[in-house]
Amino acid sequence: MIGRKEVQSRPWRGRSGIATALVLASLRLAFAPDAARAAQQSSGSPPAVRPVQRTSHGGTGAAEGVASQRITKEGVTISLDVRRANGSPGLPRRLEEARLSVTVKDAETGAPVTEAIPAAWVDWRRGEAATPADVCGDKIARYVSGTLKFRPEVDLNSYYVLALTRGPQIAVIDPMLGFGNSKLYTTVLLPAPGADWARSPDHRTVYVSLPEEGKVAFVDTDEWEVTESVAAGAAPTRLLLEPDGRRLWVANDAPGAAGGVTAIDVASRSVAATFRTGGGTHTMALTDDGRLFVASSEGETVTVIDTGTLEVLAEIRTGAGPSDLAYSPVLGSVFVVHERDGSIVAINAATLEMRGRDDLEPGLNAIRIVPVVEGGHGHGHAAANPVAGRIAFITNGREHLVHVYDVENGRLLRTVAVFEGPDQIAFSSSFAYIRSSGSPEVTMVPLSDPTSGGVGVFDHFPAGSAIPTVKGAASVADAIVQAPDMPDAVFVANAGENAIYYYHYMEGMPTPSGSLSTYGFVPTGVMLVGRKLRETGPGAYEATIRLDRPGEYDVAFLLPEPRVVHCFPFTVVENPAIGEARVALRIEPVAGTMLRVGESTLRLRLFDAFTGEPAADVDDLVLQLAATTGWRTQVVAAPLGGGEYEMRVRVPSAGVYYVSFAVPSRGITVRDRPPLVVRAVAAEAGRATR
Repeated sequence: MIGRKEVQSRPWRGRSGIATALVLASLRLAFAPDAARAAQQSSGSPPAVRPVQRTSHGGTGAAEGVASQRITKEGVTISLDVRRANGSPGLPRRLEEARLSVTVKDAETGAPVTEAIPAAWVDWRRGEAATPADVCGDKIARYVSGTLKFRPEVDLNSYYVLALTRGPQIAVIDPMLGFGNSKLYTTVLLPAPGADWARSPDHRTVYVSLPEEGKVAFVDTDEWEVTESVAAGAAPTRLLLEPDGRRLWVANDAPGAAGGVTAIDVASRSVAATFRTGGGTHTMALTDDGRLFVASSEGETVTVIDTGTLEVLAEIRTGAGPSDLAYSPVLGSVFVVHERDGSIVAINAATLEMRGRDDLEPGLNAIRIVPVVEGGHGHGHAAANPVAGRIAFITNGREHLVHVYDVENGRLLRTVAVFEGPDQIAFSSSFAYIRSSGSPEVTMVPLSDPTSGGVGVFDHFPAGSAIPTVKGAASVADAIVQAPDMPDAVFVANAGENAIYYYHYMEGMPTPSGSLSTYGFVPTGVMLVGRKLRETGPGAYEATIRLDRPGEYDVAFLLPEPRVVHCFPFTVVENPAIGEARVALRIEPVAGTMLRVGESTLRLRLFDAFTGEPAADVDDLVLQLAATTGWRTQVVAAPLGGGEYEMRVRVPSAGVYYVSFAVPSRGITVRDRPPLVVRAVAAEAGRATR
């Protein structure tokens, strides 16, 4: 309580990116072994609850309003409501988006409590009675335990691992919970294979470049489907999204005069402008004041575009074969490396004048500067790191080297021999990670001592055993990304093994934490999409949810510091636009059935996911069988009685297949449920496995 009146906002802890998962890891200890007792200890006496009826327009009125609630406990006041996301009055409706809003304020001063990192789960509540504190604590303990048996309707503390694949698919993987023996949540079928991707600030849209189609696909991460494909110029590859999500910049890696960049207006899903900058591969960097720097590998210049006016500001001659560039907000400069002449050039982003040049050696292919505001799950925030914005890592894929370069003073600090073909650089708060396309080994260099630390026996780790490029050339998409649930943890895709590996740093060395199969898909890139409460303002958090059935629900809410546990009730009503048909259906294979190459029959059981009762009255069950190659077929299932159905199909080859289902009369599409994973075998081989 000390000093509250002297502050305008009250941070409870340092923010570190997607930090909710770190909190949840500690909660497993906080809520065990006696969850009810822990909840009582954290809650103490019942909090003061102030229900308030509000309409979506801010007025009052229980008839058309949404029940908002406010509790005060442990020196903070927490307000929560759930309302229709489209702004219409009335209670949330089934299968319609609803917006969940939370505010956390200091109870004494009313100042917002910033960086509180709240956790929340949405689940079905049996009966109309409010959930007591001990039962609420028990609910949260079960959710935190991470078991499928006690999974909530919506987990606002989770994330999905997405694999961009060599085929026309995105594999969506749930790293925490699996379905049967598979963690594959669903697959997204693309119009063509993707080259690169970007994610919207709210994680609700993923943009994928499709070079074969000359388009960019917009993928809805709620429905997990492509909603639109937008023309994006010749050979679109690398993507760069503006921080506010307004425009998507697309590199057109076409030869000669057709090469350049295309600007796509995200809201209208249309081309805003195109620029010809030269042929070859293109890389882009965006400055804080909205200037886009574009390098074209076949030329010798860097083009500068004003993203506000969509005008070319300058073409700066920098050197032969510019291969990559990076921006330092600390220094206000863009740094360009050149593959053909081996130079690094500094450009003042404001004056557009070259302010320095240094010569290394030919073969330079990537540059990344230690980030200022990203990479926040390690031992201290990157913004507090004295080398942030001042030290760059530069790879030489031809000579298998990594240079540690002082961009502030224009001098080489260190050169490190690494594994064959270094081509990607990623950061946590504590380390730089160098991925090599010709080796499964990932090199680590500590940011606390980049001039001499690292590259010892404990400063690299194997992300598998196969060479990543054994099945084809490396992609421009990120194959290594920071993980949100452990300090200094990363996911690394290995295309040679159809797997994504997970490592974290502990007790002086990188520690393997397992791997995720991509189930026959060849992963060329990896991305994380979160499902969480996002901070929209000081002490304000929001999430968008969609629920399958009408009834009474709880938002099981946990504020870790100070510890507050509470279950906020709300109601979902039937949706007149959909009707009363239930959509809570699931399928599973009938024991003993298998899938064989050639003419084959697969028997499946359809059942109510909530009651477990067989669904025997479905006349329009459509089953889709899809392969990792992009092949797929749909058939109408034949009912056998007792909730069992049969699909007859011609299977083209042995391998992994995915079974999805749709029921048009009930509004269910093939994207609404996780697919079953089955394996087809030759007719004379053994039985299929799930």
